[in-house]
Parts: sequence; C-alpha cells; structure tokens
Amino acid sequence: MGADVSARLEEISEQIYFLKKEIGGLRERRAGLIEELRELRRKRDELVNQARQITGQLRELREKRRSLIDEVKGKRERLRELREKLNEHRQSIQEIKKINEELKNEIRMPIPAIRRKLQELEWKLQTQTMPVEREKQIMQEIARLEQLLERALELRRLEEKRLEENAEAASIRIEINTLRKEIEEKSKMIDSYTDKIKALQKRLEEVSPQIDEVRQRISEVSQELNRMGEELRAKVEQLKKLQEEASTLRTEINRRRQEEIIEKKKRQAMEKMKRGQRLTLEEMMALYGSLDESLDTGAPPGAAGS
Repeated sequence: MGADVSARLEEISEQIYFLKKEIGGLRERRAGLIEELRELRRKRDELVNQARQITGQLRELREKRRSLIDEVKGKRERLRELREKLNEHRQSIQEIKKINEELKNEIRMPIPAIRRKLQELEWKLQTQTMPVEREKQIMQEIARLEQLLERALELRRLEEKRLEENAEAASIRIEINTLRKEIEEKSKMIDSYTDKIKALQKRLEEVSPQIDEVRQRISEVSQELNRMGEELRAKVEQLKKLQEEASTLRTEINRRRQEEIIEKKKRQAMEKMKRGQRLTLEEMMALYGSLDESLDTGAPPGAAGS
C-alpha cells in the first residue's frame, strides 16, 4: 500500500513538473501575444488617424475645387456674354462705317461752312430784292443746305457713336483678356487640386486595406488570447488539484512513516522489558502510548503491529 502511494506521488510530481512548464510556456506566449496586440492596436490607431486626415484633406480639396469650378463656370458665362456684346459692337461699328462712307461721299463741306452758307442765303432773302426765279433758286439752295446740314450732323453723331462703340469694344476686349487669364489660372489650380485629390485617393486606397489587415490580425490574436486564457485557466485548475492531491499523499506518507517509527520503538521497548532491561523515557512513552491505545480499543499490546 505504501509503495502505491509513493508511486502515485512520484507520478503526480512528474505531472506537476511538466504542467508547470506548460503553464510557463503558455504565459510566455500569452505575454508575447498581448504585446503583439498592443502594437497592432497602436498601428491600427495610427492608420485610422492617417485615413481620417486624408479624408479631411480630400473633403477640403474637393470643396475648394468645386468652388473654383463654379467660379470658372461663372467667368465662362460672363466671357460668353462679353463676346456676344463685342460682336454686337463690331456689327454696329461696321454699320456706322458703311453709313459714314456713304455720307462722306455726299458731304464735301464742313458743318461750319454749311451754316455760314445758310446764313448768307437767308440774309439775302431778307435784305435783297430779287426776281422770283432767283428767290426760288435761293430757297431751293437753302433747302438743300439744310438737308445737307442735317446729314452732316447725322454724320458727326454717327462718328461720335462709332468712337463710343470702339471705346466700349476696347473695354470689352480688355475684360475678355482678363477673364481668359483668370480662367486659365483657375483651370490650372483646378488641375492641381485634381492631381492632389488623386494622390490622396491613392494613398487612402493603400491605407484602407492595411487597416482591414491589421483589424483582421487583431481579431485573430484576440481569439487566440481568449482560447489561450481558457487553456491556461484549465491547466492552473488542473495544477491546483494535482498539488492538493500531492499534499494529501505527502501527509499520508509522513503519517505512515511516523507510525512505522513508533511501532519499531514499541517492539524495541517490549523486547527490553522481556530481557528485564531498563526503558528510556522515549521507549516508555512509545510503549505506554501503545498500552493506552490498546485500552481505548480493547486490543492486547502489540496487536497494532501484527
């Protein structure tokens, strides 16, 4: 029976030894996974922050580009209106030029000369006596000169209008050139924003899969840690049970050893009594302890060892 207990204790001790090694290995691997999980979460947060920054930059650039596009649309619409006005002014100038050419062919006298001639003829009619035929001729000449004066005034008005049209057309051309330059500059800015947006989109396309990959690894490590935690708890519980059993077995072995020692001393004490030898205090305590036990149990001395 004692050999069985010792063998069982030896078996349990061996199990405890290897179980402690397994637990130590699990804890070491678990610590490594915890450190990996901490690093993965740090990397995930860093990548998520990068993605947020890129998204914010994209939003800002798109808003700026949209604003520029709207601005360019407005300028192009204004450019279209100015070109239409410029064409209208050009047509008006061409019409004025045509009429002016016609009037210039008719009018050979300047306006002051026509007015002086009219005044002279009207003075003659008022101050001179002349034949009816001559009076009639002067009146016809006055009528012709008045018509010529009216045409000359019309020519001057048209010439002034032509100058105004030319000035307006020149102003429009200046505004058109200014608008063209502004549209060109804004278009270049739009292209620049577009290039930046494409670069950021490419960067975001690179970061997003990295985030997914890190999140997947975090999930895997977390699951592994949970599984390892359960395994560790089970092994710790197993170790606790084995240690409790080993403690019980050691207690039993110690108790049996103590009983064997006491029994041996009893036998030695009884043999000395038979030989009439004097007993030591320890032998007497062992022997009389046995007698007390015999009295308590009702068995004869020495029966416990038989």
